Amino acid sequence: MAFNLPSDRKEVYNRIVSDFTAQIPDSGAFLPASYVSSILKSLANRVFDNYQKINLMIKEFFIQTASVVYIPRWGDTYGITRNPPVGSSGNIVLTGTTATLIPVGTTLQSASGISYTTQADTTISLNTVSIASMSRTGATVSVNFSSIHNLASGITVSITGATPSNFNATNVRITVTTANQFQFTQAGTAGSPTGTLIAQWTTAVAQVNSNIQGANTNITAGGVLTLSSPISGADNSAFIDLNEISGGTDQESADSYRARVLFRIQFPFSFFNKNAIIGQTKQIAGVTRVWVFSPDSTSAGVSISSITRNGQIATAISTAHGLVSGNYITVFGATQSEYNVVRKQVVVIDANTFAYVVSGSPATPATGTITASYSYVELGQVRVLFARDNDTSIIPSSTEVNAVKDKLLEIKPAHIGDGDIIVSAPIAIPVNITFSTLSPNTTAMQTAITNSLTDFFKISNNVGQNITLADLNGLISRTIDGNGNVPIYTLSSPSVDTAIGLNKIGTLGAITYA
Repeated sequence: MAFNLPSDRKEVYNRIVSDFTAQIPDSGAFLPASYVSSILKSLANRVFDNYQKINLMIKEFFIQTASVVYIPRWGDTYGITRNPPVGSSGNIVLTGTTATLIPVGTTLQSASGISYTTQADTTISLNTVSIASMSRTGATVSVNFSSIHNLASGITVSITGATPSNFNATNVRITVTTANQFQFTQAGTAGSPTGTLIAQWTTAVAQVNSNIQGANTNITAGGVLTLSSPISGADNSAFIDLNEISGGTDQESADSYRARVLFRIQFPFSFFNKNAIIGQTKQIAGVTRVWVFSPDSTSAGVSISSITRNGQIATAISTAHGLVSGNYITVFGATQSEYNVVRKQVVVIDANTFAYVVSGSPATPATGTITASYSYVELGQVRVLFARDNDTSIIPSSTEVNAVKDKLLEIKPAHIGDGDIIVSAPIAIPVNITFSTLSPNTTAMQTAITNSLTDFFKISNNVGQNITLADLNGLISRTIDGNGNVPIYTLSSPSVDTAIGLNKIGTLGAITYA
């Protein structure tokens, strides 16, 4: 059924005048300054206003066009509410005098004026930690520890016990590179020192939560918060650790909310099926894409370079095998048949080595062209991976993974154990893009290509999906800059397709233009 609605007031007026003149030919309705014409114009204006309201009402009748005011009425039908804004949280590192108490409820502010509050008492203390190793390249000294150091970029550290002594430092400011390493700049001998290497720093670690909600409360690692009120014995600045202050999310957009309601309508949920899991996961603010893996949908193959045996234990070498302890594998291709097993549980030794039990006493090492297959998901389990495409990094943090797991446990069937719902973040595989030639090599073209690549890696690619040269070249060659130009280019990297494993996702690395 089509609605023949007039497009403007003049069309309504002309219709009314035509009808009126047909009934009273000598009324003078067509005369612009006549009494009758004035009445008909006023009537046409009010009628057109009603048409406009009808047009708006028609849009509200359909979820695809409903306004943000009326989408919740559709959502309420299915028990789907719009995700509210969420505040951020993370750890800060404070410095100052030993034994200084930083009490719970201490308020700090960011440079933009957003306030954060500590969640528990913490005390500044002297930390004396053994260094696992040190090395210098140029003027950059890398310091490695055997455990997590709980430091943040900007903290000052002292180092003693090194030979040569130019590796030692007093109150040198560091840059944290990983949870077990930091670096600082100091000229001296290249290589690695000897001696009993000790690092000392005086800090306290405190969890803070933002006092407002929204994505603007997130702060990257190395950022600084300032005490709102000075604390005697504490430095005024606190530094944000490697895990960042994160999790802050704006109120869900109308388009995202509409899409979730449409998804629920188009893909009805049943008892803990894929659609139910996706819908439940997206109730966590900031979750944009969800991948669900079940035993009947996912399997993988690995190549085994060698197998050796000690007693009944066969140890297999397989580079980046992707297994976890407890996986069941099927091994085939070994000349010694005892190594060939069906659905045998493995124990993972490291990323490249796993072991399993064999019968008999086959010769060691095994010979033949040996491969194995395994199910990424065992019977009775489900694996869920997800992304947060609107965050600085699409890869969720451990806190965000735990939040999704808790949400899924709310709808978990009674006969499934908590441990059989496996939620994890996909492992990022950065793909660096290097142009050896580009024409036109302008800022406008570079911006257009960067935007195209960013959209592809945040929207189009999936967990376990290889990043092919054909996809990248097709994407880049279709790019049009703001001046209507298309690029003529040559890529030097990547030079081959990028393989992405089952639990991994390709992400955009560094883009280098010619």
